Amino acid sequence: AGGAQLAGTPVWSVDAAASPSIYSNATAGGNSATNSTTATIDISDPSIPAGTPMALFQTERYDKASGTNLIWDFPVTPGQYLVRLYFAETYSGAFTAGARVFDVTIEGQTVLNNYDVYADVGSLKGVVKSFLVSSDSDLNITFGREVQNPAVKGIEILRAPAGLQASAT
Repeated sequence: AGGAQLAGTPVWSVDAAASPSIYSNATAGGNSATNSTTATIDISDPSIPAGTPMALFQTERYDKASGTNLIWDFPVTPGQYLVRLYFAETYSGAFTAGARVFDVTIEGQTVLNNYDVYADVGSLKGVVKSFLVSSDSDLNITFGREVQNPAVKGIEILRAPAGLQASAT
């Protein structure tokens, strides 16, 4: 989110200011922007899948202070999906607990309530939150403002293996 296409497995799609993702509402009345940092991001958290590039955590799409919430809408085949949301607090103005707090809903269910990346892992450190969800033909993710502006570094959606039950982790 908020950056150039990145190589690897998976290949991370572009979502830049000049070329916003077709899956976000950035071009359809949304009120979001992108930001980047050159700071080194600690990607040692065990929640981060092996092979995830540090560059993923150096860019973001964030929701501005007013207007429509940041919304993502991914076309999928109905079924179970593992949704991974990639976060890192890279804005120095939010390097304190409570400075940036937001909610995330997936398919209408709150999966992160009053989430604070800094309080969770500190500054300049990546973390991934994973959720097993059921979806119809549109997998919807909404970031809701609480304090400051919600920000996400990346979104990964994987078809879940058969037999898993939807629940949040």
